[in-house]
Amino acid sequence: MPESIDVVVAGHLCLDIFPGFQSEAGLIHKGHFAPGRLVSVGKALISSGGPVANTGLALHKLGIRTGLMGKIGADLFGRALREIVASGGVELATEMIE
Repeated sequence: MPESIDVVVAGHLCLDIFPGFQSEAGLIHKGHFAPGRLVSVGKALISSGGPVANTGLALHKLGIRTGLMGKIGADLFGRALREIVASGGVELATEMIE
């Protein structure tokens, strides 16, 4: 980690996956979510989550020299998470370990 860091955010980070449910009013109340019932969904939204990503990326966007530390999986989800974090700045993903 570079020595020019003011804050290190370490701990939990995860990949949040939000299914694109149809925007039908009262979807839950109409019994759409019931055992054995098929629910159609659209494209999923993928985002980083957890305190490391949420706090660390926010501090970085505010101009504070921030380091992010966390452990990610050595799989597709881990690679996606590393890519999302690195999109805020390549240096932010250097301390993510598998």
